[in-house]
Amino acid sequence: MNPIYDRERKSGSRSVRFPAVLTTFNIFLASAALAAMWVTIHRVSETGELRYSVFLSMFSRLAWLEFAASAVMMPAITSGCITGEREKKTLELVLTTRMTPAEIILGKLLSALSGVVVLLLTGTPVFAAVLLFGGVRPRDLALLYLLILLTACFTGSIGMFFSAVSRRTPVAAASSYALVAVLAILPVCVFDKAVQTVTGQSSAVSSPLIGAGLPERILLSPALLPAGCVVLAVLCGAFLIAAAVKISPLLHKHRHLGAFSFL
Repeated sequence: MNPIYDRERKSGSRSVRFPAVLTTFNIFLASAALAAMWVTIHRVSETGELRYSVFLSMFSRLAWLEFAASAVMMPAITSGCITGEREKKTLELVLTTRMTPAEIILGKLLSALSGVVVLLLTGTPVFAAVLLFGGVRPRDLALLYLLILLTACFTGSIGMFFSAVSRRTPVAAASSYALVAVLAILPVCVFDKAVQTVTGQSSAVSSPLIGAGLPERILLSPALLPAGCVVLAVLCGAFLIAAAVKISPLLHKHRHLGAFSFL
């Protein structure tokens, strides 16, 4: 097991902040699902008509919340991974170990990603309740979880990159959220403008990053999924490699000094 991941996992398990955030989010998620179901059932009792498109819309809104939570949570955690070590004066100790830059970066990212996995697992009963009414298949839920994990990896890698290149956590966090916002809005504007130029009509396609409307469109057009996965994986790898390269000179410097300290 990665030593960094093991250390972060043990220290995180002792904190009450994440369980509190997790509980609050799941209460909000369950309340939103129950409210939507109550409105739907009340409408059915009055009209006698059940529209499965309503449950797909409900599924999309719940997925929106999951996407937003993962996209907001990951940069907040990873943007302080390297800068936090630097501020606590422990970065030098990490750099004198036998771990490679890639192991350090991946250990930090996996420890942050484990929080998203717990978030998805605890939210599964809410989505399972939506599955009971039909209109959404278990395959759709599996695709949704895959997209959320890829999005979390991508936004987390952005935070990791800025944590490696910045000296202060607030600067890294602000830079991470600024880039996430640009990547969430700019592709939509460019694509919508292109569609207007070609067809003369506005496109309703939402951002491929944050997931606004993405779950429903991906589920209705599964052919888009492989391309989206490849793009997110490539960008995630690029940011992680850049972060590892950034800390490599520091790693070699501290190992060199550490070797001479025993002389």
